[in-house]
Amino acid sequence: MFPKSYQSSARLLMKRFTTLAAKASESFVRELPVLNLIDNSMMRQIVVVWKSIESLGRLGAILRVEPGSRAVIILRHPCGYIASALNGERNKQFSSSIASSADYPVFHQLLQRSSASKRNPKLHDLNKLSPVERLAWHWVLFNEIALEQTETCERSMFVRYEDICARPVCEARNLLEFASLEWHGQVERFIGRSTSRVSENYYSVFKNPDESASKWEQHLSRHQVDAIMGIVRQSCLHKLYLSTGSRKSSLYA
Repeated sequence: MFPKSYQSSARLLMKRFTTLAAKASESFVRELPVLNLIDNSMMRQIVVVWKSIESLGRLGAILRVEPGSRAVIILRHPCGYIASALNGERNKQFSSSIASSADYPVFHQLLQRSSASKRNPKLHDLNKLSPVERLAWHWVLFNEIALEQTETCERSMFVRYEDICARPVCEARNLLEFASLEWHGQVERFIGRSTSRVSENYYSVFKNPDESASKWEQHLSRHQVDAIMGIVRQSCLHKLYLSTGSRKSSLYA
């Protein structure tokens, strides 16, 4: 938690205390509130930054109903996403008991919303595929929908996860500039700390970025990689792994 200009030291201390209390009690109390204790007179200078891993398919709607908002889509290599998902499920890191590769109601929604109906498999055909192949379709459909929805919106951009790992400070500066956020010394110091030491906790942000970008190569077999990329090559998204750099969505131009 970074100290904020709109928050006194006492208010920040209380926020940290209530956050730790909520975390410590989550096993036996469903939810305790985290107190932000923001001075109402400072509300106008506050910018809300929201990270979500589940609202990608809603991004177009969010941009429409929040006309002052900006969005950054971070795309991870499909093999990296799938290796991470399999690792999380294997180690019971997710709240859902249903594996992402077997969440057919979500697949049904994605297939309904996809504009590539002639190319897409039917829902009953997905059941015949391996979990890795279904996750590849999950990656393709989710990201295609998000990029199509935001293609004409100047308030949206995408960046590859691997490019952030390769150039953490440079890419972070680009993202904050796009979001009209100030580059602060706290940000640069945190990037230095979080990329110079490693935690094995699944959700930790303290990682070696080079290892994070390529770790999937140690966990997926050649056969699995070929199956994943065979599906990805059916999408224009495969172009993202022929070039580098963050940019405005232009895959569909």
